Amino acid sequence: MDKKKLFFFALSFIAFFSIYFYIFDNKLDLNGDNISYYLLGKSLNEGKGFTSIWNPGHVPHKHFPPGYPVIIAIFMFITKSYLFFKFLNGIFLFLSLLLFYKIFLIFYDDWRVILSAVIFIGVNIYLLRYSTLMMTEIPFIFFSLLLVWFLLKINYNKSPHKDINFIVSVLVLGFLFYIRSVGISIFGALVIFMLFNKKIKHLLYLVFLYMGLVLPWIIRNAMVTNSFETSYLEEVLMKNPYRPYLGHLNIVSGIERIWLNLKLYLSTEIPNGIFYNFVSETPNYFSTGGIIFSLIVIGLAIFGIIKIKKFSLFFAIYLGATFFILLLWPEAWTDVRFILPILPFLIIFSIIGLYEIINRFMFKINPLLLTILIIFNLSSLEELNIKAKSDYPPGWRNYFSIARYCKKNLTEEDIVCCRKPAFFYFFSEKKGLKHKFTKDAEKLLQDLKDNNVTYVVLDQLGFSSTFLYLLPAVKKYENAFDVVYAEDNPPTLLLKFKPDLLNFQK
Repeated sequence: MDKKKLFFFALSFIAFFSIYFYIFDNKLDLNGDNISYYLLGKSLNEGKGFTSIWNPGHVPHKHFPPGYPVIIAIFMFITKSYLFFKFLNGIFLFLSLLLFYKIFLIFYDDWRVILSAVIFIGVNIYLLRYSTLMMTEIPFIFFSLLLVWFLLKINYNKSPHKDINFIVSVLVLGFLFYIRSVGISIFGALVIFMLFNKKIKHLLYLVFLYMGLVLPWIIRNAMVTNSFETSYLEEVLMKNPYRPYLGHLNIVSGIERIWLNLKLYLSTEIPNGIFYNFVSETPNYFSTGGIIFSLIVIGLAIFGIIKIKKFSLFFAIYLGATFFILLLWPEAWTDVRFILPILPFLIIFSIIGLYEIINRFMFKINPLLLTILIIFNLSSLEELNIKAKSDYPPGWRNYFSIARYCKKNLTEEDIVCCRKPAFFYFFSEKKGLKHKFTKDAEKLLQDLKDNNVTYVVLDQLGFSSTFLYLLPAVKKYENAFDVVYAEDNPPTLLLKFKPDLLNFQK
């Protein structure tokens, strides 16, 4: 590495991690996914297989794919500190920024435009926030770029099985599916790209090898059943995974979901993903200004994709297919988080498109002036800093306090019904499960009895399910519960469950 490149790397490193440590949050994120990934990695590291160790019965896990937990399991041979794994995602983001710069210099001639785009990506509030969490979005971005890096090096004059770059590309492509199942959209984009470019031999190898990589997980999941969790596919087919009694989608409700999600993403999530709080969420949740902004960004991105030298078709299909898959998901999952894996690509293409339009049809500008766009996000860094310094919300503090009490006072055989079993296990080391999401008190309590639940937590974490389902059941059969431990402000209770005292009302 020459002195100029070394200086650039050092400057980038200092700038990024100065911001990163300013917004770094030592707390566990209260999104349940991140602690589940950590515990799945722990299960793999300890030789317990890919199991939900927080549930009773050594339950095989089928909700999340195992890619990110495998990364955690490997690094757990160094340390099991969750802070390390939060920081590891920061490293993934930094490496992703470097890859963005290196790769897009191949696609586009002006390094100043690419640098401006990468700087803008680097101060994106959501990407920074998720780089401090144990979540899959940032690793997925890194391995997506790694895939593109090796795809660019494939020699199509060589037989696929003799080209190490092709083999590594397929392996990374398969691993992307194991990090996030939506990674299948990249596979689809690559298939169409190779078909369009008449790389038939490579295409056949790609399909054969990819199927060999992903089918074991699909077959394994088809064989695994348990009563504690459902797969993504099952939840996607529900009208609302948090209200299972509403039933499953039909053609009409499916079309309605796609249309609603399209409006939600265009009006709010895409604008806010690019410029933090660009649109304030209103009761009707739709913003005409947000929709116009999103359509402009998408138009600029399409123009930018057209202007790059290579892989235009690949990127167009990848971004389009991923977005379409997100439109199929339940409205409850509509969030900036789900577009994060494609958001950096959308940003870099839209900035290329913006520069091309200004420079070609309006007036000449220095591309580095595009870095002025970062001022719209820099002010929000302080908000992340304040969030990082704050404590857990009172309801969660009480929930964790009860979990610590259980660690000291319950036995290994005890099973706790709680709203967030993975979090509870992290602090208590006691197995737990969720209650049924049903308004039928008898069914809910019979399920607890059938699963040998001995304690129940009445929480105030802010989830409606506790007040819709669990609390009414406890009140209806309060003789079957004794208060064992309590926290105030807000009231949070640990109840001893005595199923023998249940006398179901006819």
